[in-house]
Amino acid sequence: MKKLLLFTAAVMIAFTSCKKDDDNGGGGGDDIGPVPAAFTQKVLIEEFTGCWCGYCPDGATIV
Repeated sequence: MKKLLLFTAAVMIAFTSCKKDDDNGGGGGDDIGPVPAAFTQKVLIEEFTGCWCGYCPDGATIV
């Protein structure tokens, strides 16, 4: 009887947790502005080398 009760509870939880979501996730908005003519471009180079690595010191001199 206990197993039947646990199985029934598990099935009920599974069916109630799988309902259809009608929300579109907030997408589809028309609030995007025009594309600017020029962009400010920035580059970040992060150097992480090790002295024990055979290729790392050579890569650090190239960067």
